[in-house]
Amino acid sequence: MDCVGHDKSVECLANSLDSSWIATGSYDSTIILWNSRGEVAKEWVAHGPGGVVNSLAFSPDSHYLVSAGSDGMVAIWDVNQDASKTATLAGHTHAVASCAWSQDGTLIASACDENSYPYRPGAPEPEPESLTVRLWDAQTFQQVHVFEGPHEGAIWSVAFSPDGRWLVSRGEDHYCCVWDVARRTLHTVLRGHGGLLRAAAFHPRSTRLATASMDHTIRIWDVEKGETLLTLAGHKNEVFAVAFSPDGHLIVSASGDETAKVWDANSGAMLFSIEGHDEPCRRISFSPSGHYIASGSNDRTVRLWRTDDGSCLAVFRDHGGAVNRVAFSQDGETLTSVATDGTVCIRHLSDVIGKGRHA
Repeated sequence: MDCVGHDKSVECLANSLDSSWIATGSYDSTIILWNSRGEVAKEWVAHGPGGVVNSLAFSPDSHYLVSAGSDGMVAIWDVNQDASKTATLAGHTHAVASCAWSQDGTLIASACDENSYPYRPGAPEPEPESLTVRLWDAQTFQQVHVFEGPHEGAIWSVAFSPDGRWLVSRGEDHYCCVWDVARRTLHTVLRGHGGLLRAAAFHPRSTRLATASMDHTIRIWDVEKGETLLTLAGHKNEVFAVAFSPDGHLIVSASGDETAKVWDANSGAMLFSIEGHDEPCRRISFSPSGHYIASGSNDRTVRLWRTDDGSCLAVFRDHGGAVNRVAFSQDGETLTSVATDGTVCIRHLSDVIGKGRHA
């Protein structure tokens, strides 16, 4: 297939919950909005000048898209109105690394790093802000709270729990901060990893949290109690990505040891290792049905695997650079991947798993 896309590395990818839209953001300051057929619906410069689009998230009703950029701005785009800008959420003074929309649609979270370069190139150095996570009202787009500390380094990502009670932030330190959204307080700090955290993912039906680290392990946490429930050890290199299956029974992890591993989420037992990539496996995703796993690697390939036995169904060699993200659409119809060479590939999975079947 032909892959098209951005002029520079694609850093982020988001699918709308109704499967109507796919959004990609790049180092070239642009966002591209794609329809479900893989056609470009809109392309625009979103952050700049020279700003990187670091993070994207759709609202639960798929009406809006929020973007976070290295220009220090968080922007809201109306995808049903030609992606016109609805609001700018101003307050951060440095690059915004991550944004997230709560599942009930009422709140947006964003995270900033005071150690990153300031926005407005050529302007005087702004007053440094502390390492902050900010909450915004998703109806009025006004700031409602600023969480500060105890992060000691760049904050790389934020994520709401499925029930919206907790907000987790992860950064270049060795721990996650868990914030109580309703009380606007720090609930707990999840400490235990011996290396930087590469990823964090909530269980789809509970408030258990999985974290992946440079210490070669995955930890499963009880967020309420702030305790480690399980430590999954078996990788021989840092773990870049982790995900729960849609039913919450399985965990899949991707590592610099060139493998992905599937684990029992309740016992922590490793069920099998997925092998085939020639370079670090950096991205991993379950399909909506849970029957398939997609992996992306520095070897420029995307691979599709069966969850039940780890067999490889397909190898996609469409990218000319390392794969940065892989994601299934919510209806299981498409698999999208993006890479450092700027390419975006949107594949119709019926061509792989058969007509009338959904991933």
